[in-house]
Amino acid sequence: MAEIESKHKQPFAIALASREPYGFAGVWERWKDPQTQEWLETFSIITTDPNQVVAPLHNRMPVILERKDYARWLGEGEPAPPPLDLLLPFPAERMTAWKVDKAVGNVGNDHAQLLDTPPEEPTLGFVADSQQP
Repeated sequence: MAEIESKHKQPFAIALASREPYGFAGVWERWKDPQTQEWLETFSIITTDPNQVVAPLHNRMPVILERKDYARWLGEGEPAPPPLDLLLPFPAERMTAWKVDKAVGNVGNDHAQLLDTPPEEPTLGFVADSQQP
């Protein structure tokens, strides 16, 4: 959800301009809860400063990894130092964002049309390319 100069939160969809799926940088851990003795798997998404697409919506964004860097991020191959150089904002010119229906905020709503751009709501103007979602 994002709030732009308003008391009412307006949700936005954020995607690659190409509409390809993408992966986030994250970390996970498997640990035993000391109270229940149950094994848990937990994770965190790593964030960075926002790029020009996300900055009007939020003060941070997830680190989006290039497909070519997935294996490196996951530590496949030769042992290497952590790939800290990947922890940067994704290039804004390769992303887009648009307003979506506020129904997206209700977990009971689960359908692809939630991400449609309403006809009266064009893609936001701060995106470098002119592709429509």
